[in-house]
Amino acid sequence: MSEQMHIHREEEQNARDGGSEQECEQSEPNVHAGSEGSTAQPLYGQKANEMRFRAVSGKRSLTLSVLYNLLALPLGIFYFSVLVTLLSVSVSTLVIWVGLPLFFCTIMSIWGLAALERFLAQEMLGIPLPPMGRRRLTGAGWWQDFVARLKHPVTWKSLSYLLLKMPLGITSFTITVVFTLVSLAMSLAPVAYLVDTFLLRQFGYPAHTLMNIGTLSMTVDGTIRPGQIIICIVIAVLSVLMWVLTRLVINGVASFSAWFVRLMLSEDGMERSLLFPILGV
Repeated sequence: MSEQMHIHREEEQNARDGGSEQECEQSEPNVHAGSEGSTAQPLYGQKANEMRFRAVSGKRSLTLSVLYNLLALPLGIFYFSVLVTLLSVSVSTLVIWVGLPLFFCTIMSIWGLAALERFLAQEMLGIPLPPMGRRRLTGAGWWQDFVARLKHPVTWKSLSYLLLKMPLGITSFTITVVFTLVSLAMSLAPVAYLVDTFLLRQFGYPAHTLMNIGTLSMTVDGTIRPGQIIICIVIAVLSVLMWVLTRLVINGVASFSAWFVRLMLSEDGMERSLLFPILGV
């Protein structure tokens, strides 16, 4: 009887040991999965935090911000022309079934152009973007894929963004060009005065006003006047402040564009969109 009880205890002990080993084996993937999830999330958060303070620290390239703002206008015109044409033709011909493949091409074009915008924002503005979030259907045909894209909210958010790209591009292009040219003109005020005076002497141009801002007037009559030189130097000194303001405004426009891309071209843009800081130095 004692030997049977001893054997029974050993069987229970072996069963407990085997169960604990199985639990350890099952728990290891969970630990690794949790560690991967925990490292992936802080990595994304680190990039997001870097973007939040990039405008303040000046890490964003001003040249890339200028190029992005200038490209917004031609790209906006291109997006608007292509999408309006595709939508009008495909929708008007849906009744005769000819518009169905055109409408499919329109939906695919929306996703393709949105992917291009995301690429430009990531490469030129240096912002991390969450995925667009389309749920792939395993083994699904083109019709199921088309219906899935049609029901996805990012499709219609992307369409709204691409159509709004033209008016936003006009605004960003105008702001960038105006502020840059004004700053450049103020910096070159002494050079412009001297060159204009030299040309007037050589070719006999009539006297004219080079600049007239309120009561401040700069007249070129072929004679270099000390008062005019002092005004030019003051304007050139003030151009330093104007360049600082120009950089703030240009980076601010680029930061707003980055926030808007994140808001409209990703599935979780509402939760993770970056609004502040807007201005960058």
